[in-house]
Amino acid sequence: KQFAMSHSAHRTRPHVHAVKGVARARTKGRCLARAQTHSQPAATLQNVRSHGWTCPSCGMRNLFKGRTLLKHLETCCPDLVVDLHGTNAVLLQLKSLCTENGKKRTPRGTPPPHAMSELTDEFVMEVHACLQALAKRNDDLCDRAIKLRFQGSTSAEDRRSLHDVASCLKVSKERAEQLVAKGIRNTPLVREDAPLDILLEDEHVVVVNKTAGLLSQPRHRFLGGSVVNRLLWRYRQDPAADAKVCHRLDQYTSGVCLYARTTESARHVHDQFRDKTVTKEYFAIVHGAPGDARHAWTCDAPIGRRPTAAKNDGHEYARAVGDSCIDGKPAFTAFEVVASCASASLIRCEPHTGRTHQIRLHLQCTGYPIVGDEVYTPSDLHAHLKDILAAGGNREAMPSRQQLHAHALTFAHPAREKDAPRIRVQADLPPDMVALMRALNMRSLIQ
Repeated sequence: KQFAMSHSAHRTRPHVHAVKGVARARTKGRCLARAQTHSQPAATLQNVRSHGWTCPSCGMRNLFKGRTLLKHLETCCPDLVVDLHGTNAVLLQLKSLCTENGKKRTPRGTPPPHAMSELTDEFVMEVHACLQALAKRNDDLCDRAIKLRFQGSTSAEDRRSLHDVASCLKVSKERAEQLVAKGIRNTPLVREDAPLDILLEDEHVVVVNKTAGLLSQPRHRFLGGSVVNRLLWRYRQDPAADAKVCHRLDQYTSGVCLYARTTESARHVHDQFRDKTVTKEYFAIVHGAPGDARHAWTCDAPIGRRPTAAKNDGHEYARAVGDSCIDGKPAFTAFEVVASCASASLIRCEPHTGRTHQIRLHLQCTGYPIVGDEVYTPSDLHAHLKDILAAGGNREAMPSRQQLHAHALTFAHPAREKDAPRIRVQADLPPDMVALMRALNMRSLIQ
């Protein structure tokens, strides 16, 4: 049974087309359909008519006109609709409808014949099904794009360029970038079955004693080797489990690292880091002995990007400090000598800001670079320390990484009251730092 309806009613009540048995007779050039019961659920049809068609690539909605839909597809994902005569026969029919009636003028306030409100329920759902098929094809392209981009790479240097990805997929560079970005979002992180030293764990947060060489977070979704990958394996029985990074440690820095298990906990902890209410305490073994005159001191020097001329040394993420940096941001760190000997010292470090490589840079600019730091410590200091250890028969104590350890972290638990006592989690010095201190016969300066 047919029923009449004004055009204004079409625009204000698009859901009326979900009524079972709606039919419209179409003249030549329009979609012809007879009233029938649709196999698609009425709720799905109502949703499509309410929100319009959806782009299978970028997810844009509110596409209510056939001409608008086709124009958007040709701009956003032309590779998906290049062959309208194949699997996209429905879109070809829609294109014919737009073409035949595109030059005809319609009275003011009257929707064009290719508008969704003028199409039958059956044809609207056929276009919707076609867009879903294109979305599946787009997902396959995303999988191919990220495999071309990342598979077999272990760092940013050996990834394939977007230009190569675009050439392999026969799309534009912008389209390749879009496919890679969406593919990354759709790819689940690797779950890695490996042990972790858990210091604190509940349903809100987990604190890990990260070992040197282990990443705080994965470099990209195809690789493991990070605390996040191991935590995902640990919580593999829970489909909704997550491990959100609250702060990061350098790959070769060991110690306390905090992760949130829920979005709300992550937001709570991030607010604390932003407001600088989290207390961080590090230990570092440095070259040189500050002595009693410099038992405690501070460094207030900005940290920022390095000049372009200094970026060709193989250290992609290195930073600069003081006047030599570009777009420097304020950074402040307090230091205190804990133990010392003739050639090295153990320093307690308390950063009040969270800049990249902050402690390493501030110790280097104050004259006490960290032992084992290959980026900011001069090579002659490494050679000098190696000779000292060899002379004492302790060649095996020579460190293979920077001697920096995140000793303690004090924060407010996200599930406790605001006035509740803060939690302090700490991790003992790792074996390599303890062995170096013993080999150098360091003596404690404070109790």
